[in-house]
Amino acid sequence: MAFAEGTGVINVFSGTVKTTAGDKVTIDAVGSNAKVNVVGGLVESAESTAITVRDNAVVTVDGGIVESKSIMVAIHAKGGKAVVTNGTIKSVSNAVCPEGGTAEIKGGTIISTGRDAVYAHPGAVLEVTGGTFSDESAGHYLADGYVVKADGDMFKVVSDGINTEAELREAIAKGGEVFISGDITLKDDIVVTENVTLKADKAVTINAAEATDAFTVNSGAELTLCEGITVTSATSILYANGANYIKIK
Repeated sequence: MAFAEGTGVINVFSGTVKTTAGDKVTIDAVGSNAKVNVVGGLVESAESTAITVRDNAVVTVDGGIVESKSIMVAIHAKGGKAVVTNGTIKSVSNAVCPEGGTAEIKGGTIISTGRDAVYAHPGAVLEVTGGTFSDESAGHYLADGYVVKADGDMFKVVSDGINTEAELREAIAKGGEVFISGDITLKDDIVVTENVTLKADKAVTINAAEATDAFTVNSGAELTLCEGITVTSATSILYANGANYIKIK
């Protein structure tokens, strides 16, 4: 078992961290300054929870796989905060489950093969603004302005259609997938500080004629523009500031 306590930090970039037998948690984060960052690799428990968050610790999953192969949950937020922006969370039980803590799901793939993909115990906080789920359970925990849509055998959480600059700014500030339902004119640049994917199911235009740059993507953030979205500007359209990414699909 890996244990982050006090000011301890565990970073998982690749490889495998797992418990193979017994009721031991694979990664246990405890304390207000403890942090766990999973950006790749595999965190797995054969018979218990993969990651437990306690006492105001913070766990962020932005890639990789977090999996419990037993009837225990994959990520259990008992008193801290778990944030999922990317990657895959899998369990026979609930994949993400806050119990006395907080969980935010902004993206990623959340799968349960035996129960609801996500579940929040009474008094716990679970907010969903993005991601793809094995069932419709995320619909109980949606932030305002988001809906669940069927996507083949899975279910995706997307914005309930954005067509104003104010709505676009608010959605981009939260991160995750943003669904644009109509043309938008920008009067000023939008700074991207989280991982954001802009999507549309029809042709839409973001017109930045009144802004210097349509989007400025800050260091550590990622902006993805999907098919159907056109961005226009009289000057530069996309500005990458530092170690960040702009993707056009």
